Amino acid sequence: MVFSADSKHLTYLGMVGRKRALVVDGQAPTGDDNVRSLEASPDGKHMAYTVENGRKSHLVVDGQPGPEYDLVLMAQFSPQGGHLAYTARNGRQSFAVVDGKAGPAYEWIGRMIFSADEKRIAYDAHDRGDFFVVVDGQAVPAARMVEGVKGTHGIVFSRDGKRVAWVAEGNGWKRAVVDGEPGPEYEEVTGLNFSPEGGHTMHQATKGGKQFIVLDGQAGPEFDAIPSGPVFLKDGTLDYLAKRGDELYRVRQRP
Repeated sequence: MVFSADSKHLTYLGMVGRKRALVVDGQAPTGDDNVRSLEASPDGKHMAYTVENGRKSHLVVDGQPGPEYDLVLMAQFSPQGGHLAYTARNGRQSFAVVDGKAGPAYEWIGRMIFSADEKRIAYDAHDRGDFFVVVDGQAVPAARMVEGVKGTHGIVFSRDGKRVAWVAEGNGWKRAVVDGEPGPEYEEVTGLNFSPEGGHTMHQATKGGKQFIVLDGQAGPEFDAIPSGPVFLKDGTLDYLAKRGDELYRVRQRP
């Protein structure tokens, strides 16, 4: 069930026979054949849902139907609700559709990530044996330059939207890729993120059974465990707790 921003309207999906229909304020269902995947913008001002008619699907946004595809899925609004993106398929090809405009075709497309200012969008994709990241509709070349990549994930934008990073994964290794530049290989990479002003990057890494924090591509001291997530201070220094044996340490790691 989805309430409007002013809490005056309620929309939900209901079953009519064997089909799903959209119900608004308790009124009779719409004439759409089979409604699925109801989504609302974060501010409650916009509504989107998928309609399946026979072998075709299309997305309806604020009552306006979009183009038909074999399959429509994974619709999502941007953080402030100003944009809408979804994945569509025709045959074996997938498309990222942003504000009604379809991007290039790939075999597979992952979840789409908006920047906080809503000006940029990125997603991971797979095509003809290659795994890479698509930023603003363009495949990032460096994503393919890392040999042996078996997948990409964990895409993040800096708060101002000017920088982007993700994790590339191969056979037994992972590495952070920041602004298209691949970093060192590790057994595990988690918590990839930018500092609040976007000038620094950090992530946690594991190698040889030891854990450490990588700040701006440079590995910090090794520990048995890092139980608390690092916090950026104003000057770009990281503050976190770490353990060696039974000893607990407070660590300040500087750029």
